[in-house]
Amino acid sequence: MNWQERIKKIDKKRWLAGMAAVLIIAGALAVQLSGNERVAGERIQETRFFMDTVVSMQVLAEDPEAKAEQAFAAMKDLSDRADRFYSGSEIYRINEKAGQGPVEVDEDIFAIIQKGKEVGEKTGGLFTIAIAPLMDLWGFGKGMEPGKPAQEDIEEVLPLLDLEGITLYPDRNAVEIEEGMQLDLGGIAKGAVVDRGIEVLEELGVAAAFINAGGDIRVFGLKEDGTPWRIGVRDPRREDRGHLQDYVIEADTGSVVTSGDYERFFMEDGERFHHILDPRTGYPASGLRSVTVIGESCVEADILSTAAFMMGEEALDFLENYSDYEGLIINEDEEILTTSNFK
Repeated sequence: MNWQERIKKIDKKRWLAGMAAVLIIAGALAVQLSGNERVAGERIQETRFFMDTVVSMQVLAEDPEAKAEQAFAAMKDLSDRADRFYSGSEIYRINEKAGQGPVEVDEDIFAIIQKGKEVGEKTGGLFTIAIAPLMDLWGFGKGMEPGKPAQEDIEEVLPLLDLEGITLYPDRNAVEIEEGMQLDLGGIAKGAVVDRGIEVLEELGVAAAFINAGGDIRVFGLKEDGTPWRIGVRDPRREDRGHLQDYVIEADTGSVVTSGDYERFFMEDGERFHHILDPRTGYPASGLRSVTVIGESCVEADILSTAAFMMGEEALDFLENYSDYEGLIINEDEEILTTSNFK
């Protein structure tokens, strides 16, 4: 079964919409309805910093601190293994062996790379996990100073972004990339890490949970008062992180991911350059300010929001083709556009 078939089980009525800021009323003692049975527990909120972002988690359960710690540990472990700048990571080893043959990796990392290539090909290469050389050229890599590169340098790296240069060997979880290529899972790893956290919490039997990793959000269950989680869609040009008044969404399951031009950017000669780079041109994508995609899985929404952001005025039609996803788009004229079934 392919990834599109797997997500057809999503109940659209329970989908999320929104982005990074969450309107939540703190509570200590919690109860939630599970079928006809009331499940008591305590709701706690914990925050960590990894993946170069703040990761916030709320857990409603008995002994929630221990369960949150287990989820955080699993998330941090996966993020470390997917970090190309960490010398002990699987991605670091793949990049180090570029052009030298297949590199065997663990099952989790292989699955993320396979997903990235598979869905990236469905977007016509607009999403590419081979984006690292271009990211580094613009200075968007970890610890780098951002700046506009020379045109000739951009043209030199563009051929290295082609997904065709990645060969996968599923029988032994091995990955081979061509000489000069470098993988960067930044456009997919956060979603995968959030999905892992939710997976762990569900296995631990928590009543409800909320995870936000720098705008990649996933929730399940109801809050202690029996109401859904409330998620606000941020106005991309309000520095106070204000929300769009008509787009505060209530949901009890699912994911929401937003790609926008306002989180990572620099100004040079009066021009704004953001980090969502178009592999066709080598420059930051233009035409939109933000794209919010909703669905069941963070990793799927992560990819689609990035690809849609690069499509400008074609983004809405692109998302309409994915019947199990919905989206909200804000263009440079501050118009708000939504897919037909967005609620």
